[in-house]
Amino acid sequence: MLKYTNVLKHLAISICVTGMAWGSVAQGEDVVISVTDQVGDQLEGAVVYLERTDGQPIAWTKDDDVKIIDQKGEQFSPFVTALSVGDSLEFHNTDPITHHVYSFSKIKPINIIVPARQNSEAFKFDEQGVVAVGCNIHDHMAAFIYVAPSPVNGITNADGQVKFSNLPSGDYNLSYWHHRVPRSQTKNQKISVTGSTEIAVKISIRRDRKRSTRRRTDERPY
Repeated sequence: MLKYTNVLKHLAISICVTGMAWGSVAQGEDVVISVTDQVGDQLEGAVVYLERTDGQPIAWTKDDDVKIIDQKGEQFSPFVTALSVGDSLEFHNTDPITHHVYSFSKIKPINIIVPARQNSEAFKFDEQGVVAVGCNIHDHMAAFIYVAPSPVNGITNADGQVKFSNLPSGDYNLSYWHHRVPRSQTKNQKISVTGSTEIAVKISIRRDRKRSTRRRTDERPY
């Protein structure tokens, strides 16, 4: 009888914990956003984020894990990282050599040496904007961090798409950033989510430009 009672207690606890986990996920709609450039090519590496038009916070869960940019083969990976305001990020170094990570960004200056096979401390990002990153030892290394004001953010994949699941219905401002988008281009458009939604976005980019962090290290959101 005692064994049976313990089983029931364990089952009750399991149901309670599982219910809490389910309850933390907002039930809503799936939104797929497809981004192409001015000639219709699928655009990878575009940061897309959504904000409610009424300015209210979005009831949507996000990954709170510390983000990581690795240094491997004398390259930053990933090349583009999307964060929310308040997120933290570490620089890892899996190379057998030392790297010197730096940024002159006004929202998050960085100047840290990461020895071979070691990791940096976590950096917290408290302001919206762009952080262009380089290596003071290896000039060919470059990466971008975009800090979005909304937890609903993501980066387009090789097919030029990003998907947001369980998004509450309503009206949103869709904004984007890409490291090759001219500053003068309009940065957002209004969308309505009333069910599973597919949105097509076309943006103009500078083509065939070499990646660099030596210039434009104080970039701002477009």
